[in-house]
Amino acid sequence: MKNITFIIPTKNRSVFIARLLNYYRDLEFQGVLAIGDSSNGDSLEKNKILVESLSSKLNIIYREFPDLNSASTCIELNKLVKTPYVALLNDDDIIIPNGVQQCIKFLENNPDYSAAHGVGISIKTPNSIPHGKIIKCVKKKIPVAEGETAAERFVNAIVEVSDVHHSVHRSAIFSLHFSNSYPIMKNSYISDHAFVLWFSQMHAFICGKVKELDMLYIVRHIQDNNSLWHKSLNDVYNWISSPVWYSNLETYKNSIVKGLAKYDKLSLENAQNAFDQGFFAYLSVWFYQGVYRDNREVSKFIDFHHKSVIFPYLPHIADNKITKKFRYLHYRMRIYFRKFWCQLIRGEPLNDNILNKMTNIVLPSLLNERSKYHKDFLPIYKSITNPSKIG
Repeated sequence: MKNITFIIPTKNRSVFIARLLNYYRDLEFQGVLAIGDSSNGDSLEKNKILVESLSSKLNIIYREFPDLNSASTCIELNKLVKTPYVALLNDDDIIIPNGVQQCIKFLENNPDYSAAHGVGISIKTPNSIPHGKIIKCVKKKIPVAEGETAAERFVNAIVEVSDVHHSVHRSAIFSLHFSNSYPIMKNSYISDHAFVLWFSQMHAFICGKVKELDMLYIVRHIQDNNSLWHKSLNDVYNWISSPVWYSNLETYKNSIVKGLAKYDKLSLENAQNAFDQGFFAYLSVWFYQGVYRDNREVSKFIDFHHKSVIFPYLPHIADNKITKKFRYLHYRMRIYFRKFWCQLIRGEPLNDNILNKMTNIVLPSLLNERSKYHKDFLPIYKSITNPSKIG
């Protein structure tokens, strides 16, 4: 495990950092934990004390970046990476060392892959507290791309409303995520995360394939109110109306087009067309996500509009009372059947596309010793529900 670095940006969340470092201390993690701290006041002092207390037990690189935001901090931390593999790790998430080992082994044996990860889980606690009862536990979708061409992988990956930065990357490829980013950071807060931590990840798909292995890899903690670094992403209008939005887009577009042309041996015109296809798809998904999150009535209208284009009578049928009752019963019957089948074959609910969205099924299965994910999940469960002390 000494050949991977976790890049960890943090700001004023000392309790989350304590939870994270105590978890890795308890597992005697041997990788490098590169922490970029933008905290101030008491949070900064608590983090310093914590790092000092654990410096003899963990391989920690600690830097203060009081004036930098998340993506800028990642750029600076990336300059400190000396290991052949690297992954981004949010301070409220946990990447499992056993999963990392398997990813590294896979990448060493498969040079045509640029990144790898395992199964992801999203959890939630009351009021997003670092330690407490887990009230939500569902599968977290992480992008996968195994197409033979860079253009195919790019188009398929860009529409995913998730990111791949947390996967295990080859360090040389991970560095490409940020190679063109630093001048942009000084210009715009809004475009910072949207461009750097979304568009920049496309290099992983352009340079190679991305694999998901069948083991528990990451547990991500859902926050009730988004981090200060992420709030701008929820306001699509402010994002695209930012004064430097287009210049930021041009920077990444040029980088991605050159990558597509290089790896697929395309003309710049064809590479540009591939980028346009993916980018338009990305914007349509992003706008819809914003509408769906903020205005359910509008999203319902859009859904019905799309259905009526395909089948003019479908909206009327869908609004019928008998149809609604059938859909209600059909959905629950599918759940009961999938649950029974999973128990019969001793399958994992986390791998079932219906059951993995249900906390009351996923969480008990992970806590069951028969689950192949149990051994890796249990230390995280204990860390969240029964925190250990600093020592």
